[in-house]
Amino acid sequence: MQISRDQLQQLIQLSVQHPPAQKQAMLQALVDAVDGGGSAFAALAGTPLQPLASALRVQAGCLVVPDAAFTQEGLRSCLVDAAAGVAAEEDPLPLADATEALLVEQSAPMEAMQLRHALEMLLTVGEGTQISAVVHMLLQLAQLDGPLRMHGGPPSYGDLNNFHQHLNVLSNQLNVLHEQSGLGGYLQSPFFSRSKFELFALQHVQLMVWLQRVQQGAAQAAGKAGPDLQQFLLQIAHAARVLFFQPLLLHAAQVAQYVRSVGAVGSVEPADSMQQAMQYPSDSASDAERVEWLHLNLLIQFQSLYRDVLCNAAVFELHYSNAEAGLFQAFSRLEEIYTH
Repeated sequence: MQISRDQLQQLIQLSVQHPPAQKQAMLQALVDAVDGGGSAFAALAGTPLQPLASALRVQAGCLVVPDAAFTQEGLRSCLVDAAAGVAAEEDPLPLADATEALLVEQSAPMEAMQLRHALEMLLTVGEGTQISAVVHMLLQLAQLDGPLRMHGGPPSYGDLNNFHQHLNVLSNQLNVLHEQSGLGGYLQSPFFSRSKFELFALQHVQLMVWLQRVQQGAAQAAGKAGPDLQQFLLQIAHAARVLFFQPLLLHAAQVAQYVRSVGAVGSVEPADSMQQAMQYPSDSASDAERVEWLHLNLLIQFQSLYRDVLCNAAVFELHYSNAEAGLFQAFSRLEEIYTH
């Protein structure tokens, strides 16, 4: 039986969950073997295509599977996948082990398998929890036709207003995740760990910082038109997906996974529960305990204030009467005199 080199290359690209550099090494090993520069397909060992590693032979520039090799376990399913151009299944990469760490700033699109795993995990752990509505909305937005689409097809680009609409909906879901209907509802929970609550609050702030970068970048569209504007839309939408949407999905998956464990039957109250952490320190509390209480409350206040400033800028716009405006102008002139 013959299998084309193109089919095997496609199967490696789709089914082998390795970094791009390792995939490229596998493809190069395949080319070397077919062109006579290699002696085996050892690069496939340890992957879902391992049954092919010892079965494939090169004859007259073609990849051939001898009849005797069909007795190998798993070989037939690999060949069926190759013939159909279907990706072989592999244990998906786990989400980054960031249970006690901040999010990592991203600069490139996620691998297709990792993205699919993140979406599947989000769907699985988000069902039946207090944040299930946000989870469903994020999953819909990830597949919604538009500039921020990440799954189910390529993104489509309209105008700048369309981009802002999609970005605003996405940022709103981030904030809903942390409102009273979401994580905010666990502020006094005896089963929610303080360390987890602080971590998720800091991740929220990280995401708002990255959102602000995207918003500031989008402001550079002023004065652009025609092809220049369309090229800019492609670039800013890519930045929004990579810098904001991708880590938001990972953040939501972490939150959903922990919220599900908090609501599980038999949950044990942690030593640093939010219920205890939010209690005002007693007269007998140590200085360290008072500082911890203050840190937690300052973090919550900063998180809330940053969200309001970023998403409700109109609330903070300054309005003066004519007399007040004249007074400020006079102060400005005095400042110029004393600073020059």
